[in-house]
Amino acid sequence: VLDDAYRQFVYRITEQITIGLASARAFEEQRQRAEALAELDRAKTAFFSNVSHEFRTPLTLMLGPLEEVLPEALERLKPECHQQLVTVRRNALRLLKLVNTLLDFSRIEAGRVQASYQPTDLATFTREVASAFESAMQNAGLRFSVECQPIAEPVYVDRDMWEKIVLNLLSNALKFTFEGEVALALKPVDGAVQLQVRDTGVGIPEEHRERVFERFHRIEGRKARTYEGSGIGLALVQELVKLHGGSVRVESAPGQGSTFTVTIATCKEHLQAERIQSAQSSTSTKIRAEAYVDEARQWLGNESGVAADVAMPPQQASLAPALEPKTGARRELIILADDNADMRRYVMHLLGDRYEVRAVADGGQALEATRELRPALVLADVMMPRLDGFGLLRAIRDDSALASTPVILLSARAGEESRVEGLQADADDYLVKPFAARELLARVATHVKMANLRRETAEREERLRSKTEALQASERNLVAIINTIPTAAWTTRADGYCDFLNQVWLDHTGMSAEQAQGWRWAEAIHPDDHAQLVKDWQSSLDSGIPVDTEARIRRFDGSYRWFLIRGNPLRDESGNIVKWYGTCVDIEGRKRWEQILRASEFSWRQIVDNIPGLVATMGATGEVEFLNRQTLEYFGKTTDELKNWSLMGAVHPDDLPGVIEARKKAVETGQIYDIEHRCRRADGVYRWFQVHGLPVRDTENRTTAWYLLLTDVDDRKRAEEGLRRSEERARAIVDSIDGLVMTATPEGEVESVNKQVLDYFGKGLEELKDWRAGNVIHPDDLPRALALWTHSVETGEPYQFEQRLRRADGAYRWFRVSGRALRNADDHVVRWYVLLTDIDQRKRAEVELRRAYDSFIDTQRLSQTGNFTADIVADEHLWSAELYRIFEFDPETKIRVQMVRDVIHPEDLPSFEAHFARSLGGADFDLVYRIVTRSGKVKHVHSIGRVIERVEGRPLFIGAIQDVTESKIAEEALDRARSELAHVARVATLNTLTASIAHEVNQPLAGIVTNASTCLRFLNSDPPDVDGARETARRTIRDGNRASAVVTRLRALFGKKEFTLEPLDLNEATREVIALSLSDLQRNRVVLRSEFADDLPPVTGDRVQLQQVILNLLRNASDAMNSVEDRPRELVIRTEREEGNQVRLTVKDVGVGFPPEAGDKLFKAFHSTKKDGMGIGLSVSRSIIEAHHGHLWATSNDGPGSTFSFSIPCKTDTKVH
Repeated sequence: VLDDAYRQFVYRITEQITIGLASARAFEEQRQRAEALAELDRAKTAFFSNVSHEFRTPLTLMLGPLEEVLPEALERLKPECHQQLVTVRRNALRLLKLVNTLLDFSRIEAGRVQASYQPTDLATFTREVASAFESAMQNAGLRFSVECQPIAEPVYVDRDMWEKIVLNLLSNALKFTFEGEVALALKPVDGAVQLQVRDTGVGIPEEHRERVFERFHRIEGRKARTYEGSGIGLALVQELVKLHGGSVRVESAPGQGSTFTVTIATCKEHLQAERIQSAQSSTSTKIRAEAYVDEARQWLGNESGVAADVAMPPQQASLAPALEPKTGARRELIILADDNADMRRYVMHLLGDRYEVRAVADGGQALEATRELRPALVLADVMMPRLDGFGLLRAIRDDSALASTPVILLSARAGEESRVEGLQADADDYLVKPFAARELLARVATHVKMANLRRETAEREERLRSKTEALQASERNLVAIINTIPTAAWTTRADGYCDFLNQVWLDHTGMSAEQAQGWRWAEAIHPDDHAQLVKDWQSSLDSGIPVDTEARIRRFDGSYRWFLIRGNPLRDESGNIVKWYGTCVDIEGRKRWEQILRASEFSWRQIVDNIPGLVATMGATGEVEFLNRQTLEYFGKTTDELKNWSLMGAVHPDDLPGVIEARKKAVETGQIYDIEHRCRRADGVYRWFQVHGLPVRDTENRTTAWYLLLTDVDDRKRAEEGLRRSEERARAIVDSIDGLVMTATPEGEVESVNKQVLDYFGKGLEELKDWRAGNVIHPDDLPRALALWTHSVETGEPYQFEQRLRRADGAYRWFRVSGRALRNADDHVVRWYVLLTDIDQRKRAEVELRRAYDSFIDTQRLSQTGNFTADIVADEHLWSAELYRIFEFDPETKIRVQMVRDVIHPEDLPSFEAHFARSLGGADFDLVYRIVTRSGKVKHVHSIGRVIERVEGRPLFIGAIQDVTESKIAEEALDRARSELAHVARVATLNTLTASIAHEVNQPLAGIVTNASTCLRFLNSDPPDVDGARETARRTIRDGNRASAVVTRLRALFGKKEFTLEPLDLNEATREVIALSLSDLQRNRVVLRSEFADDLPPVTGDRVQLQQVILNLLRNASDAMNSVEDRPRELVIRTEREEGNQVRLTVKDVGVGFPPEAGDKLFKAFHSTKKDGMGIGLSVSRSIIEAHHGHLWATSNDGPGSTFSFSIPCKTDTKVH
């Protein structure tokens, strides 16, 4: 039976088989990778062996003659020439050392090392080898100790190998030790010899100790005297020790130093017998200690940071005669950074005649010198300790004060990739070692001149900018006021003559600008307000005091609205008024609310002041805020005096502690409290009061205030007669209230009403007692009102309901009915007080508001537009229902910015983030982007946001988002149709263009045939005319290339090649084109100046096609200046951002130009203004730009030359056709 247990068994078997197969497959793949790596290692070893052997022959021919010449060179040559020969010999020895090390490695790996083990006094031999480093250690300021204990018997070692072991370990210790000591110790240990080299250097991190003996392994960022080194010294030590049957290990702690320990046996039984005391291999690999020590001395030259030979002899005139300094001319300062002392001396030798050179040994010192001295140029090696060349370049570019300093990088890494890497890192130039002296001098001179030119240009621009800032500031202020204030704005002359009213005023009044000029604007003022407004305005004109008044202004439909009119004068430097600026702010809503508030407050105070009791309001913590008239009259004190009621004797001393405790508890718990106590009247008599405290809470259930009702119950306690008189007084008070007031029995029956109730309903008290019959309350409201009233009567809870009541004339009006129960000392309800407040106008306004809101919702649904308000900084948002539908969000979800980010299309997210970041600073938001909804649908939405006000310094936005997916689809379909139509139109004109094409192609073909025939005739002559044949062959190639160019451009013109779209930086693409064409421009004596916008947004397009357009424009501009001789051939290429989310590129020349009427013909196919032009380039360029939804055009300059420009959209979702 295939039950669950059996299925589980089968599943486990399948799982184990799968795991086994996967493990076997992984093992086989690992084995194949290991074999491939081994083969690669063998090939590398063979390569090193071959190359090392090839290096040794030229090195021998270099060192041999140098050894012979140097002893006599000091007497026969100048000191500087002798020094150069010494430098050559020193670096040749260094190269020989590296070659021999590589050769040793190749022999070791090939198994061809033939060691010669000889019995050696190892202590004496080791001491002799180590002594070579004594002077170097002393110069480095290090203590150097050598302790070699006597060894009883000779040790069998290969002396050359042992010498390499000792020299490599001492060289390594000196390289990484900056203070303290280096100690070498040799001692016998249990039948073996142990060599220890200990230093107090920088140490080795724990994660690198296991790999320290690997070939070519280097620890990045480790402090050292030089960045140079092959990374194979310690690896060679390990291999040589192994050949002696020994071992090597390292102990190290970062910051404390390292100890390298070599151990070899003193016996010879472990060595190959045939190699003991045998002759050495014919190919010697002996390395003299001199190479190690000379290299170490060069490191020590780096410690001061400045080369020792700063003052160099004058440069030979033959190297750069054009760079000779002028007499008395200021010498530009150059910072030179290279960790190789020989290289520093050599470069200083080249530059020292014309420039002041400050040489340092690493990038950190170069950066400090650059910040301190502000050089004209920095010349830096790429590989240096502390801070390499690229790090130095980044630090200079990140420092705004140094960013414009030219930087030339020197590197031993050849190849186009390294050069491109250097230029992409924003280096001004990249020079590969070895380099020619003339090339270095020329490039340095060029960049120094360019830097001076940029500095002078910047100074001129700064002076011009400072002169125009004052004018621009005033213009910006005026434009900002007019464009940002969403109210009516106006300006007048000093005499009050109105010369400007913005569109808000004109739209409101329906007046035209001409109708409102002068003083005619006053015609829109309400007749009752006209005289006072004119008086106030004239008074301000006479006194110069800002005007601030209110008046009603007629709207275009004849209605009037209240406006706050404010105006301020603008004065000149002498204090005279030259202009008035003002605004008119609509305050109609405020006026209406003030009127409603005054009426409501008056009614409320009338009611409260006439309520039969003492009424008070207190703050959340119990402080007195308001007392009604009865309270003040009862106590005979003012509100300020009664704020300290507990100290004023207002409460009977016997009752005071209980009252304080009850109120304290009520404030702490927020619960309703009810207490009876005696209060002292103004005449000193105490009367009993029932005090009822009701807390007022906000939406978060926090107590914000207290309402207190102090009911006098003294008469009830004393006598019924007193209670009756009190009720009569209360009835009189209620009748005098300007409102509808009723009282009811504890059972809910109407007991009494004031006169206003009788007048409103037009009924007697007996008729009103039968209100349940439906003759008072609207039939639709009666069931609910009856249920709520019954519930309040049964529970004693306050009654609150809105209902329609029938007036005496039969009309219904809305009332808010509020009922409160009066309780006795036993907490029993003894009477109900009911207040009816007319809210009919408010209800009608609510209906109109709801109708307008429903219409607004329908409009949003039809237009697929949702609105929002947003506090972006606080991440608080209010969305309409349509906006939730567009984004397919749950309407119950609280919106956050991250939710919007999560549904934005990944390609559009960078643009959204950039706009959002600017919005955080208060900028308006306007962007079209795509969203991917949770159903997988891709939508195009257009989002617009505007700042309407600021809340605590944060911008508050209001805006709308529209679903424009259908329009985007329609636009793309239209673009495709337009592209197909354009292609058909171009193909249709082929018959017309056939003659021109044939002429353009046949002309070079005819030249090819003629030149080929001539070439044959030259070759057939006796003797053959080879020079003539060569010249005709060259012309044949030229005509062939011209024919090929014609065909290529025609294919570009009529082809329909797909674009490769990508986001790209137009500045970067333009710089690449400039780099490619710079040599051609320089040959044509063209001076190129680039002006790139710093805040240029990315665009979406085909990089190759756009660069083809830019290259064509640059070449056309260069060709247009071929005949220019009377002025500099200046070419300007500029990028800038345009309004409408566009980016523009402009190429301006000072060439021959073109007639204005020929502007449109320039872009037609086969129309050319050049003698040998084909008329295709600009036509193809315009096609490319139009395919990117852009525009390419040409204009004539005011002076000589012309300007070609194109603009394309910034990065969007629009496809390129």
